[in-house]
Amino acid sequence: MVAVAASSPMIVFAGGIPTLYAQTGVRGVPLALLVTAAAVAVLLVGYVAVARRLSHSAPFYAVWTTLGRPAGVAAGVLGLLVYAAIGASILGLSGAALAAQFGGPWPVWAAVTLALVAVLNGSPAALNTGVIAVVQLSAITVIALVDVVALLTPADGVLSAGPWAPASLPVASLGLVAAFGIASYLGLDVVPAFAEEARTESTLARATAGAVLFTGLFYAVSAYAAAVAVGPARVAGLGGGVGQLLPFGFLQDRWWPLGAVLAGLGGVVLIASIAAAMVAFGTVFARYVYGLARDEVLPRRLARVGAGQREGAPVGGAVLYGLVGGVLLVVFVAAGADPVTGMFTWLSVIAAVGLLVLLIGANVAALAYFHRRRAGVSWRVRVGFPVLAVVVGVAAFVVTVSHLDALLGVRSGSPLVWLVPGVCAIAVGVGVGRALRMRRSNPVAFARVGQRPDPFAAPDRQLSGLGV
Repeated sequence: MVAVAASSPMIVFAGGIPTLYAQTGVRGVPLALLVTAAAVAVLLVGYVAVARRLSHSAPFYAVWTTLGRPAGVAAGVLGLLVYAAIGASILGLSGAALAAQFGGPWPVWAAVTLALVAVLNGSPAALNTGVIAVVQLSAITVIALVDVVALLTPADGVLSAGPWAPASLPVASLGLVAAFGIASYLGLDVVPAFAEEARTESTLARATAGAVLFTGLFYAVSAYAAAVAVGPARVAGLGGGVGQLLPFGFLQDRWWPLGAVLAGLGGVVLIASIAAAMVAFGTVFARYVYGLARDEVLPRRLARVGAGQREGAPVGGAVLYGLVGGVLLVVFVAAGADPVTGMFTWLSVIAAVGLLVLLIGANVAALAYFHRRRAGVSWRVRVGFPVLAVVVGVAAFVVTVSHLDALLGVRSGSPLVWLVPGVCAIAVGVGVGRALRMRRSNPVAFARVGQRPDPFAAPDRQLSGLGV
């Protein structure tokens, strides 16, 4: 459920799919979402195969460590950047959505969202899980109802097969479509972060596979429903974004009063989904902080866990998540950035590029890991999928970086586009530098980097009352 919450079907449905149509100008978005889901699935196989065997709360950090401890620390820092960026990006979307719904300045609503997330992070884990489950099931139900309305009442009177045809994806637009499509699946990588609580190693593989399969099919069908609702020939020319929610707009004139009710529910659930996604990404960020602080990559005090109702919760990471989100909000407000085309877009693109780097490295690490541990592992998992994933990942990275100007909405050739790979490169450099300093100043901690936690040294629930 955390993976589905993080990928946020309602956010993709109401914001991502309209943006895909509007920014790419192509009709084949449903087909593109299926293809990119397959690419994401390939990228996840090797990563999950290693992560489920290492069982670490910061899986990219642990997986990359098989390539060396400096690589592991670099992945840990880049992981913090990715999850902080995607979490903070949602603040911009939240501010814009709430301002459009109730009026007032978007920064105030973004701050309200941040405060709400802080309260939820201070609640028992079971309550958060319950809230996320209710929100996501509500979102899926509303989207499914909207899809049914759209498919039963197509704008042209018939269900066109055009959006599924390969010809609906022009070669010239493939790069931009792929970049947007991959960004739609951010969050499906978070399942291994809960490996330490999984009952069996196979649970992680099944959960990840199920999340990819469900979201891929669900997004593709929903994108098709949006196309037939207004007509495949016209959908690419319509605007997207929070202010023009394409999937909901057509409902105002359809199936009265059901259409208006669904549109209203969609707006409410969108706002709830934004908060749920922030909580989900915040949970993953906090676990990364805990894992790195436990190994003394970060200050040890950040490994503090909660007691009482928050027993075992990584409190230090949760507090840091709120602080980072607040700082980024202030920075974008001070820069006069638009909440959607500025804060949401820039931070989500940084997260997408960083995640691609992490997945490429994780599959290289999978090749190294299984080269030394071949017993009981099929050739497809040891070699086939990781090699294919590296090829797919590098291609996706090149395509994404080469289309950053269109993704970010800046002029072609603008030096601003280099900020995105530059920030990711700085995070990697900071991680490598931190590892080299640890090797000199704290060799004992350096030797523990990325290792599977000792069950007697770090059992969250049992140690939470000791204040460690």
